[in-house]
Amino acid sequence: LYNNGNFINLREEQGLVTSLVNALIQTRDGIVWIGTSNGAAKYDWHTIRNYGAREGLTDGVIRTVCEANDNSLWFGGTSEGFGRKGEGEPFHYHQSKFRKFTTEDGLIDGNINVVFEARDNNLYIGTSKGLSIYDGKEFVNISEKDGLLCRYVNDIYQDAEGIFWFAGQGVSSFDGKVWSS
Repeated sequence: LYNNGNFINLREEQGLVTSLVNALIQTRDGIVWIGTSNGAAKYDWHTIRNYGAREGLTDGVIRTVCEANDNSLWFGGTSEGFGRKGEGEPFHYHQSKFRKFTTEDGLIDGNINVVFEARDNNLYIGTSKGLSIYDGKEFVNISEKDGLLCRYVNDIYQDAEGIFWFAGQGVSSFDGKVWSS
């Protein structure tokens, strides 16, 4: 991290639960959230607070952190030892509380690679089995049979024209009507 002309190193010695870091985001309020292989951490430029199963998150791998327009946070990854091995869920953090979403809620898969908020405020959740779109109430799932190039969605981008790009084993795009590969 870089602040006021200085590099800041954060490791276990400084209070992180682990030095294996997978995701970083600085939220609009200046807080840095860190996704690790053992949950997440919050850094306010003075102290580190770790979040795991005790706080309602997970002690598993956090691969992605997304700040939504309503200032809530979404965490996704895998959760070794949390449910079945290799399965994870997205966690919603709002007003200091975590809420977990699973396949029972309609999510296509629990192994989360990326969470992205689109301009329409829908969340696009890339997984190892396809894409879930969450409108705040329910999930719509997209897979290869719907036009997605491959089921593994590793990254998501929305360009200036509103076209979505999905990275995995190749790149798919979607303009709202037609899928292209």
